[in-house]
Amino acid sequence: MNLPTSLRTALRTTALLVTVILTNTMAGGWKLFWSDEFDSTALNESNWTVDPSNNPDNGEQEHYTSGHDQASSNIFVKNGCLIIVARNNGGITSGRLNTENKRNFVYGRMEARMRLPITQGMWPAFWMLGSNFSSVGWPGCGELDIMEGRGRLPNWTSGSYHFPGFDVFNQYTLPSGNVHDSFHIYAAEWSTDSIRWFCDSVNFGTLRKASDPNLPFDNNFWFIFNLAVGGNFDGASDNTTVFPESLIVDYVRVYHWDPSLTAAAPPAPRAVAPAAAATLRGTRLSVELPDEQAYSVEVATVNGKAVLCRKGFARFVTVPTEQLAPGAYFVNVRGAFGVVAQRIVVRR
Repeated sequence: MNLPTSLRTALRTTALLVTVILTNTMAGGWKLFWSDEFDSTALNESNWTVDPSNNPDNGEQEHYTSGHDQASSNIFVKNGCLIIVARNNGGITSGRLNTENKRNFVYGRMEARMRLPITQGMWPAFWMLGSNFSSVGWPGCGELDIMEGRGRLPNWTSGSYHFPGFDVFNQYTLPSGNVHDSFHIYAAEWSTDSIRWFCDSVNFGTLRKASDPNLPFDNNFWFIFNLAVGGNFDGASDNTTVFPESLIVDYVRVYHWDPSLTAAAPPAPRAVAPAAAATLRGTRLSVELPDEQAYSVEVATVNGKAVLCRKGFARFVTVPTEQLAPGAYFVNVRGAFGVVAQRIVVRR
C-alpha cells in the first residue's frame, strides 16, 4: 500500500525533525549520507544483491528465491516501496537481499521505515553483518540487528548485537496500535562508543563499546533485509498463518553526525483534521468519518495490487469483502481527515 505523496512527504519530514530534536544533545545534527527511497520501478542493483538460499538457518521453513520484480518474484519494488513477500504454493518461498560489496557503512544513524507482517511464524528482519564476513564467518564478523519482529506479537519489536561469547538483546512493545496497520521507523544510532536502538522516537536499548573491547565496533558493516518463516525465533507457521504476507519497506537511510549543523527548532503546532473511526467485524470494515464528506477506498493485496477502488460522499463507509479471495489485504480509506489504514484477513 502506498500513501499519497503529500502525506508520505509530511510523515518523512516530521520523522526527521523529531529524530534530530531527540538526539541532538550536543551541537550538531544528523545529515543524510545515503539512502534508497525505492521510488523507481525495479530494485536498484547498484545497491542490492538478491541472496537465494536452499538451506535457511535457524530451522526456518522458507526457501529464498533468486530474481526480482517479476510476476512470481518474492522481491519487488512498487508504489515507492520495497516489498518482500512470503508465499506458500506447495512450498514456502520468500526473499532476502543485501548490500554486500556494494554499500558498506561504519557509524551513523541507520534507519528504515517499515510495515511488518503479523501472522504466526513470520520473522522480518533489518540487520547488518561485518564486511569481513566472507573471511572470518559468523559470528566473528559481528551482527547488528536493527529490527527483528515476531509475527505472532503484533505490537512487538527487538534489536540485538551478536559476537563470539557476547550477545545483547533489547525488546520494545508499542504503547498502542501495532507494527502492521501503519509504518514505523526502526533505527540504530552507532557512534565510536555506543549503539542505541530506536522504534520511532523511543530509545529502547543501548550498548556501550566498553562492554567488550573485542567487539568489531569500528568495522564496516552491510545491510540485509529478509522475511524468514518459521525457525527458532517465532516458531513454525501453522494452519492459522496467512499467506501471502509481506514486509514493506518505505525507505532505508544512513545519516552521519554533522557538528556544523544547528539544532532544529521544534516544529510549530499544526492543525490536525478530525480522525475517522474504523470498526472491523470479521472481514467487513466500517469507517465512520467525522462528517459527511468525499472519500476514496482502495483494497489491495499484500503485493500492492489494487483489487477494489471506489469513491463516494458519505459519513459512514462500508468496505465490501464478500467477493475477495482468501488471503490478507490492506484497506485504505482516504479523505480530508487523513488516512485510515487497516489490514484484513479473508477466510472461507
